[in-house]
Amino acid sequence: MESLGDVVVAEKLLKMRDKLIVAKSSDDNWSRHASFMMRHIGCGHKPPDYYISYGYYYCSNYGKKLMPKLTPAGQDWLRSGRRLLQVNMEYGLRDNMNGPLIYIPCKRYPNRSVAFSFAQRKLELNNAAFRKFAFDTHVPAYLDAGLADLPVSDLARIGGQPNIEEWTDGATWKQAIDSGVEVGKDWGGRAVQEGKDLVDSAMQRLMSVFK
Repeated sequence: MESLGDVVVAEKLLKMRDKLIVAKSSDDNWSRHASFMMRHIGCGHKPPDYYISYGYYYCSNYGKKLMPKLTPAGQDWLRSGRRLLQVNMEYGLRDNMNGPLIYIPCKRYPNRSVAFSFAQRKLELNNAAFRKFAFDTHVPAYLDAGLADLPVSDLARIGGQPNIEEWTDGATWKQAIDSGVEVGKDWGGRAVQEGKDLVDSAMQRLMSVFK
């Protein structure tokens, strides 16, 4: 049975339906969760957990707590990373609407691009598959935003944040932390191992929101 609060929220969303359903809406109340709800009225489909749990954590923890501690270069990286996370998700959802093949490019390190397949127009409807898709979009975003260009102080701050959750999917986790290898190559010489270690630590922290 729906609570009174649920009814109020539903009525509010319905009144703004034309604005909330548009992907590039400028409405302050737009969110992927609201857009999903507007696109699935009456069909019983539930939005991916990711839409609710990840955005709040990322914006509050990284935006409010980490941003002030970073250098100007680090702050630019964080802003660029947020934008690329949105872009990568749009790429994946667009691909899935057009067919089963999904491709998320990593321009700086093409070998970190992501490619997989899922039933056409079904990705948003499978919670587990969507979580994996969302996780996979992050590695290209963080690298293309310039993680390799950050000073040691920023990498240390990113990697030193409290690790409140752990990712237990070994194969996917390895994909994330191995990104440090690419940064190590960029740095070159004796800095290779240091660069790899720092970026591995940063990547582990950045990915720790998932479980």
